[in-house]
Amino acid sequence: MPQLDPWFFEHRYFETYAIASTVSAWVLHPFAYLHNLEDLWLDGGVLQFIQPYNRREPAIYPVIQLAIEDTFDSWHTLTFRPGGDDYDDEPQNMCYPIEAACETFEIDYQPFLECSWLTFPNDYDPRGRFRSWKAEANAYEEYFAELKLMGTLEELSGPLCDEIFFILFLNREALAGFNRLVAMHLDDLYVDDLEEEYRSLFRSNGVLLRKDIPAWAYHAVYYRDRGACVRCGQRVDRDISPRDTPEIDHIVPLSKGGLNDVTNLQILCRSCNRSKSNRDSNAGTRYERWWSKK
Repeated sequence: MPQLDPWFFEHRYFETYAIASTVSAWVLHPFAYLHNLEDLWLDGGVLQFIQPYNRREPAIYPVIQLAIEDTFDSWHTLTFRPGGDDYDDEPQNMCYPIEAACETFEIDYQPFLECSWLTFPNDYDPRGRFRSWKAEANAYEEYFAELKLMGTLEELSGPLCDEIFFILFLNREALAGFNRLVAMHLDDLYVDDLEEEYRSLFRSNGVLLRKDIPAWAYHAVYYRDRGACVRCGQRVDRDISPRDTPEIDHIVPLSKGGLNDVTNLQILCRSCNRSKSNRDSNAGTRYERWWSKK
């Protein structure tokens, strides 16, 4: 893919909203998706989320990556090849969604039909289609495993993660759900059992040390929330009045296991921030329209 100014990326919208919805459902209803999420927590996996203010990959990225893998692993219904004829369903004009994604993002990959080691003549009918769903599922499972081994899925996850996070960053409720989920697992850790590189990040069991919010995170949250309190809507424009200086709130309080991460921040006015309880881990639900409907 061509290199762009680091402030920009090319949004190709390949199932972006579908995968973002999957992530949102997982983090808002984690007990309904224990099986999907269990790999995140194995062998101290919760520690991958605690590095403060990762500019390149905010803390929710591992969840997005897992959702991408889960989506393509189970999604083996043929679709039309990008740029091809959407009325000709001959095998050469069809591909699996992961192949379509690679072509959309201009990533080199090994096409399914060129994998000779997956070709079993008895499984195909005269038109080159699988005779049974089971035969196709087994072949796709091998193919998907090979794409993972070759690093194709990892390469594809890069631009897809950026697209999905761009959507999710506007969803403060989902971000709050993610932080509550991580906090729940942090609560199971004992700091004294951790290696020093992790132990130094904690204030006490389940509670991280407060880290200064970097300028890039402050600006990202300020512009996302349009310089307005996400609870009452009051403008907090520091360029107009020093009294209106916005206050950055940790959605899930650090004392309750919240992260030092851009996903855990929102803009509040001074009054709303002072009145927010330390037990309150809900995100503001107020969003400004692009234009007034009056």
